[in-house]
Amino acid sequence: SVTLERYLFERSISRVDFAKFNCEGAEFPILMSADQQTLSKFEKMLVLYHCDLVTGANERTLHEKLQQCGFTTSTRNRTEDRGWMIATRS
Repeated sequence: SVTLERYLFERSISRVDFAKFNCEGAEFPILMSADQQTLSKFEKMLVLYHCDLVTGANERTLHEKLQQCGFTTSTRNRTEDRGWMIATRS
């Protein structure tokens, strides 16, 4: 596996209009470890998060991370441990 930063760099991707993350729990380490510069390349994201498949992360921590990186977030289809987070560049 590679970091999101490395993935974008190796493919010379400077901008992403839309990305969907449905990584069965891996969305947390992928996005939480990405720095602000990397996430600034994304305009919109749909993150299907799975709190029941990862330890030490939850919807709130993901929401806070994305807001700190300049996104407005909303959640849809929320259940106790899962949901869809929509992140749009503010």
